[in-house]
Amino acid sequence: AMAVDPEDPMVLYNVACAYGILGKVPECLDALEQAVSKGWGDKAWLEHDSDLEAIHDEPRFLALMQAM
Repeated sequence: AMAVDPEDPMVLYNVACAYGILGKVPECLDALEQAVSKGWGDKAWLEHDSDLEAIHDEPRFLALMQAM
């Protein structure tokens, strides 16, 4: 999906979720920040998405949530 449309916010969000499931915290945060910067913005979903549990206590995630 990234090869087809690396700028699509939904693709980036799904990549973040995949990284989150794998426990790849920096990669997850990078993809999530890109997704949000490209227009993905469902804050309530982010707060409760179990795919992102690995980053819920990370300062970058908390800052992203606060900025939304």
